[in-house]
Amino acid sequence: MTEDAVKSILSGNIRHLRLMKDLSQQELAEKTNISVPFLSALEREEKFPSAESLGKLSEALEVSLAELFKADSVESLNTDYKSLIKDFFESQKETLTRLCEKL
Repeated sequence: MTEDAVKSILSGNIRHLRLMKDLSQQELAEKTNISVPFLSALEREEKFPSAESLGKLSEALEVSLAELFKADSVESLNTDYKSLIKDFFESQKETLTRLCEKL
């Protein structure tokens, strides 16, 4: 696995877990004593955290270090989003069709 792939997995998992905990970047920054700009850069795959920062993130997000690097977490998130979008459009198909007909 390449360094870029690891960054991508880690950044996606940090963002996903932060959102699942309903935390803003500011709130996670306060819990971890990591700056908001650095957290933002982590989520954009621009930075890689130190071992100390990884420990703080795993503690604040209440997951193991291994969970932060789990490849299937991001893939399952993408699948969940795709499923939600599909379900939404299926449930709104009739309404969308009527709107298009009126245009």
